Amino acid sequence: MRWLPALLLVALQAHAGERYFDSGGVRIRYLEQGAGAPVVLVHGFTATLESSWIATGVLPDLARDHRVIALDLRGHGASGKPREADAYQDLALDVIRLLDHLGIERAHAVGYSLGGIILCKLLATHPGRFSSVVLG
Repeated sequence: MRWLPALLLVALQAHAGERYFDSGGVRIRYLEQGAGAPVVLVHGFTATLESSWIATGVLPDLARDHRVIALDLRGHGASGKPREADAYQDLALDVIRLLDHLGIERAHAVGYSLGGIILCKLLATHPGRFSSVVLG
């Protein structure tokens, strides 16, 4: 039970800065923390921004020196879950739309698993939007 306070802290951090925006008719949840050069975090299949970036300590560590933006991909976490299969073709565009929503022209990005695949697609279709990309 000694881990309970740490778990509560992670849950509180997850909700501080939590926001939503509309991406092509789907409600997308994102979280923003810190200040500095923007870094976008894109999680993997079946994950959430909490499990991939907050519980692991990645987001809080990066937020010390960067403006960190993490999203729940559509169909994941607290983001909308469209029933139409075609709606999932916009997974990559959700990242670009989030950058547009926040007025960010270029950002660093980190993608893990499915998030890495999404960022590879974006490097091919929107290369000018990224200063650097880390794939895991």
